[in-house]
Amino acid sequence: MKSNQEIELIDKVLKGDKKAFNILVDKYYKYCLDKASRIMGDREVAKDLVQNGIIQAYVSLGNLKDKTSFKFWLGGIVTNICKNYIRDNKKSICHYDSTMMTSATGRMSKKKK
Repeated sequence: MKSNQEIELIDKVLKGDKKAFNILVDKYYKYCLDKASRIMGDREVAKDLVQNGIIQAYVSLGNLKDKTSFKFWLGGIVTNICKNYIRDNKKSICHYDSTMMTSATGRMSKKKK
């Protein structure tokens, strides 16, 4: 998609055209999903987080300063959502890992030096 087309679509979205936003999302969904999947290591969780990013982007589109950088702006939103998810769930993820290690081995394994 050429940047002029992208700018036109963004302008339409800002005027309330939801179909124009769907066109932008269709164009960059795979980019965002690949990015989130690399960060999260779990494609299903990544799909949920990308959806959250798309919603946030729709709500925040008026804050986009450079309309030619929509792809990277959207990717940044998705990245931040992934990082926030990891931060907010770090304790439960660590607890889950410890529980799995204990139940799988019958005891906690120690790192070897």
